[in-house]
Amino acid sequence: MRINSMVEVARNLGGFLPGAEPKYLVPGSALHICGTYRAGKSKADSVVDRTGKVWGQDNLVLGGCGVIPTQNACNPTLTAACFAIAAADQLVEDLKSTSTET
Repeated sequence: MRINSMVEVARNLGGFLPGAEPKYLVPGSALHICGTYRAGKSKADSVVDRTGKVWGQDNLVLGGCGVIPTQNACNPTLTAACFAIAAADQLVEDLKSTSTET
């Protein structure tokens, strides 16, 4: 009954992305939502680069489990933390280069 209610709510909100239709997962599957604003190599396949910078935006960096490109079979916190470290390192470099330019 729960999945039917969730499907109804989702359809009222606009439906599902292709491939993201609701389904029952096999026992032991990952239940953490990842990839909602996934990292990738280009704006054609992702929302952010590997450092969390949103494609086409100069000053917008995203973090959290949403940057992880696909689901995994374990808690994604450590992976999200690694993405956050990469983003922080890049922000530090960007700030350093900006401060030397002025």
